[in-house]
Amino acid sequence: MRLLNFTQFVNENINNNNIYEETTGLEPVFTPDPDSTHISFCFGIGQSKLKLTGSSVATGELSETDVKALLKRAIEPSKGVIIKFYEEYVKSNRTFPAMVQFYVGTSSSGDATANAQEAENRMKYLTGLYLQVMRELAFKDDVSYRLMTQAPKNYKPATVNNNVIDSKRLKEIPEERICQIIINPITTMGRDSGAIDFVHGELSKASSIINTIAGDNVDEDKIVDALRLLQTYSDIADLDRSLQTVRRESLEKFLNTQLAYRDSADIATIVSILNTASNRSGKGNVAKVIPSNDVVGSDKIAIMLNGDYAQPGVAPYYTQPVQRNINPSTNRPYNSSAD
Repeated sequence: MRLLNFTQFVNENINNNNIYEETTGLEPVFTPDPDSTHISFCFGIGQSKLKLTGSSVATGELSETDVKALLKRAIEPSKGVIIKFYEEYVKSNRTFPAMVQFYVGTSSSGDATANAQEAENRMKYLTGLYLQVMRELAFKDDVSYRLMTQAPKNYKPATVNNNVIDSKRLKEIPEERICQIIINPITTMGRDSGAIDFVHGELSKASSIINTIAGDNVDEDKIVDALRLLQTYSDIADLDRSLQTVRRESLEKFLNTQLAYRDSADIATIVSILNTASNRSGKGNVAKVIPSNDVVGSDKIAIMLNGDYAQPGVAPYYTQPVQRNINPSTNRPYNSSAD
């Protein structure tokens, strides 16, 4: 029998066309941070619209035409992933990654009520530009709204302590008028069942029944390396199910059993690996370190899947992203300024 490492396993199956695009392990996730696009610019004083053309490097102003072009260039690479997965996620009540974030600033000088209105006007304007771009890419408005992380009503201008400062006497600060549109492109990641079986096998080979403070045959480095192959929350859940089916123990129990008497750095590394994979799927952190109270022994790992920790007595500690509801009669979020 010929043993393959993971790279050989994937490459040979791809070359033999045994791993297809339709593999059940794939899911839409954000690409790594370096791929994010940050569009930063300033509105003019008291302005809630950009000039149609004519950007200015000196003042940090971008034209409407340039902002739309940058938006389109940043969003277009994710179009195929959105088309393939969006409807499936909505029908199954899962949260699709919201790839567009808006940050709108106003000066802290001047009237607070006027600044608040200015912030809302700027947000409404930028949302309109974004919708124009999405329509050019053939997306429906309800889909476009769901790909935003916040509704315009959630944004507030810069404020000062009005009990101490008279904001009308403050000088205008240009930096407070800086606005940003951040686009986090969406790609696909996730291991198929064959790859999860491979990770399970690596964990089993690294484990040992000889695991005491006096003698230890567990290969912790192999365990860490195997877990590094996990890419998404679904991968973690699939591995957990695989371990429970075959070994009758959860991933949490396996790790805490095999990594007893380990250096706490090993535990922290595994927690980081699991949380990185989970955050790619927008699930937040699913693992944390439970410090040991014993003189002898290492810290433990608590893993929370599907909203609950497997370890009794440990409460969930993250909140899943909330999918915004869309008003079907207007194709806009409920309670938006347009309703």
